Amino acid sequence: LEQIGASGICVEEIAGDFSAPPKVEMGHLAFPCFKASKNLQKKPVELAQELCGLLQSQFAKVQVAGPYLNLFLSSQQLGEGVVSSLLDGSSLRPPSLSMAPILIEYS
Repeated sequence: LEQIGASGICVEEIAGDFSAPPKVEMGHLAFPCFKASKNLQKKPVELAQELCGLLQSQFAKVQVAGPYLNLFLSSQQLGEGVVSSLLDGSSLRPPSLSMAPILIEYS
């Protein structure tokens, strides 16, 4: 983040912005650059292009799709993620539910 002048943004702030793209052909992860570009006072498309150049060596493939950055993982990266989650037991834990109480009224 420091390479693009984003030393004021912490990784935890933008980590929640990553999501799975709507189509498999678009990659394994998608990152919308809207929030980060606002904090950096840059256009989302410009930030996506800048990040693409910086992340090329970290992923199998990186594509810019307008203000979105599409990331493709290699088979090795996917395998390492699965193995590490199995070894640390995180894949076996039930997901944490942090939902607000739900009120159900009967008439």
